[in-house]
Amino acid sequence: MTRCNSCMRKKICIDGANYKYAESCKNYKEENSKMRNYQRTKNNPYKLPQTLYRRMIDLVRDYERIKQQCDDIINGTPEHDEVTSSSHGNPTESKAIRLANLRHECEAVEKALSKIPKEYHQGIMNNIIYYARYPYTAGERTYGYQKSRFIYFIAENLNLI
Repeated sequence: MTRCNSCMRKKICIDGANYKYAESCKNYKEENSKMRNYQRTKNNPYKLPQTLYRRMIDLVRDYERIKQQCDDIINGTPEHDEVTSSSHGNPTESKAIRLANLRHECEAVEKALSKIPKEYHQGIMNNIIYYARYPYTAGERTYGYQKSRFIYFIAENLNLI
């Protein structure tokens, strides 16, 4: 870490509470340009097993694609193969099952998002999907706590915990 002349106390540039200076600080932006997605462990009542946490993070990252896939299944036309097979399949049933599974995942994310305050929605989604830093509208601890709740509620909605 490097020393920064822009920071209030002239300390190492990691002072996240110093929002006014951190936004304009070159060292702070360069060192913290990509945030890691890790689960908070201290005083976290919403802690999940690591593999489940990673699955939920990947589900949120995949949310837009899943919504698009639901639309494609609904608005898609049936595909007929030129070659007939000896086994009889039911393409309508398989599409309905796939659509139900995808909708269940989308609803789990949407319900979890509705359980956290609206002012944190965009910051948490951008952090998870694009690895963006949290906005300066609230502290990182607050966003981290709300993100933990969000991920926990997704797992709860999918009946995985």
